[in-house]
Amino acid sequence: MNKDVIAESNAEKRNSGLEMYRIICMLFIVLHHFAVHGLDSSDGFGSGINKYIADILSFGGKIGVNGFVLISGYFMARSKYTVKKFLRLWGQVWFYSVTALGIFFLISGGGSIGGTGNILKALLPVLFSQYWFVTSFVVLMILSPFLNYVVQNIKEKQYRSLLLVLFILCSFVPTFIGSELSTSLTWFMFLYFIAAYKRLYNENYKDDKAIRHGALAVLGIIALWSSSVLINLAGVYSGREGILLYSRHFMSMESVIVLAVSYELFMAFLCRKRFYSNTINIIASGAFGVYLIHDNSYLRIILWRNIVRYADRDNPVYLVLYSLLCVILIYVICTLIDLARQYTVEKLWVKFTDRYGERGWSKIKAIFHKIYDFFMSKYGRFIKAEK
Repeated sequence: MNKDVIAESNAEKRNSGLEMYRIICMLFIVLHHFAVHGLDSSDGFGSGINKYIADILSFGGKIGVNGFVLISGYFMARSKYTVKKFLRLWGQVWFYSVTALGIFFLISGGGSIGGTGNILKALLPVLFSQYWFVTSFVVLMILSPFLNYVVQNIKEKQYRSLLLVLFILCSFVPTFIGSELSTSLTWFMFLYFIAAYKRLYNENYKDDKAIRHGALAVLGIIALWSSSVLINLAGVYSGREGILLYSRHFMSMESVIVLAVSYELFMAFLCRKRFYSNTINIIASGAFGVYLIHDNSYLRIILWRNIVRYADRDNPVYLVLYSLLCVILIYVICTLIDLARQYTVEKLWVKFTDRYGERGWSKIKAIFHKIYDFFMSKYGRFIKAEK
């Protein structure tokens, strides 16, 4: 999501096609959160046509998450992990986490902040998973040099076998058997390997393939909507309300259908003729900020419970129009906020990290080396004896 972490070589301009895909992914995520945090938590949306609509509106959240990781894997497969990139990402996450905590404290008077654990979570958001995506992505970023070593040294036939095994374990089994055999990090690594494979072995993309990939993505979205409606109808007409709980089963992050849609959309924008648009790239640069703002655990309460409140429960058409309007407004406002941060706070942070980041990391590495040397001097002979 972060423009500094997921960027192409400085020698060439960013592909605005993929930046457009980044924007669409974030719009999907905001729409998903509108349904999950807005409609699902409101009285009157738990049954009937309202439930059908809420289920349909939530379809794209995990598609968006998968899309961001695919973009990341595509670029990071041929880039180097640097401390500066990590510090810029960490600084942006920390800024929004602490700012949100301060805003909520002022509005609530401090009474609803929660215990020390919640405050610590806000002060150390990456370490304590204030945002689940960020924590998993940061670990993926740290592991990227090792993942790149694998993809650059493994034979293509072995690579295909690896992807097949990961697909069965991480996607097929959870979708059709129901057993969760992976974590979010494992899933991100699988997506990373998919995107890296496309980067290393399939560079000859043709514009005419974009239409085919786009059409398959649309068919996949229709399949997601249909699965939700059919499961809801099965629950209603069978009289078994428990079935209704599975109305979004095929919309999960690991779902075979969601994986297919994510991949086809990614390929549709990757295959289309490369172009550059400064406007699109600027808007896309704020996508990560949109996520950090609107899905912060404190701002989420203010946004969905106090600002975005849907009242008309009898007009499904109005509900759809209202949801789209809210999503666009949230995206625009959050983008403007993040662009303001980029030209103010981030510039100061970048100057600081450029000056002290590498120096500080060198000192930290030196400390780890001393600890390692001390450990080996004390216990190294026992390790060698075991071997």
